[in-house]
Amino acid sequence: MSPGAVLAGDAGATKTVLALCKVISGRANAILQKEYPSRSYPSLESVVNDFLLLAGVMPEVFCVGVPGPVEQGRCSATNIPWHIDSDLIAKHTGIPNVLVRNDLEVIGHSIGLLSGSDFECIHGNAMHVKEGNSVVIAPGTGLGQAVIAHCGNLTSVIPTEGGHADFAPQDELQYRLHRFLSAKFGHVSLERVLSGNGICSIYDFLIDDVDNSGNCGEVPVPEGEGKAGIISAKATAEESETCVKAMELFSSILGAHAGNMALSFNAKGGVFLAGGIPAKNIGFIRSSKFVSAYLGKGRLSGYVRECPVFVITAEYPGLIGAAKLAQEALL
Repeated sequence: MSPGAVLAGDAGATKTVLALCKVISGRANAILQKEYPSRSYPSLESVVNDFLLLAGVMPEVFCVGVPGPVEQGRCSATNIPWHIDSDLIAKHTGIPNVLVRNDLEVIGHSIGLLSGSDFECIHGNAMHVKEGNSVVIAPGTGLGQAVIAHCGNLTSVIPTEGGHADFAPQDELQYRLHRFLSAKFGHVSLERVLSGNGICSIYDFLIDDVDNSGNCGEVPVPEGEGKAGIISAKATAEESETCVKAMELFSSILGAHAGNMALSFNAKGGVFLAGGIPAKNIGFIRSSKFVSAYLGKGRLSGYVRECPVFVITAEYPGLIGAAKLAQEALL
């Protein structure tokens, strides 16, 4: 056992990142960090054991953010075939104190620890953020969400499964997208459009949709694990009209949903967009498509205008939040 050592983790469907931290003067400092391809391992504890062999140190506490609802330290992870159980992790790794938290919950705990260079302000004035609640929305492999609620001097981070709420179309194009997805999936959740697979689905819809057939002569983006990244890259380079339309439509839907979250939770403290997709597509997120959809709330547009929007550009905010929670467990 290494006194003052904690292990922070961010477990995702694509990769799991672990960081061994030493708590010095009340602050967790990473001394070893490593990425693992999640689907190459049968369980989270097998990833942790590989890391512990490399580190040669037994931490006092392990805190990990996982994709999906967590109850009593257990989670059947969304989008990855792992059953995660804090007791089993402790048993198979030897770490005495294991905390399993929702991945957006740990990102929420990182917000107050990030510096100004870890954000890009998309809407509003970054220098005049009002006190109030905040929300975190993370489109990536799935769509995670959390609320940072303030009550007096107390702050609570509340994880949600709002990414699986219904997708609400805003115009005729989006209604046609909804019908396209409904024929494929039945229930059309927000995650069906606001995720990596969602980008692929939007692209496939635009290829299929006769009213948007401006793709004559384009070579279709190939199927495969990297399809969403190819669509995004082609859109950024303006190499494909259909890819540009796909990312514009994605940004518009994300903007409308972000505005709904701002209204629902009085997010005067900010709407924070996390995950790989916003950080890699800031140009589209900053566009008029996103902002006009964000502000398009009729009589309450002025209310949403007071809620700033930020993209988190820090690479692993979940590790920062997990390290904070692990450090607090040492006290």
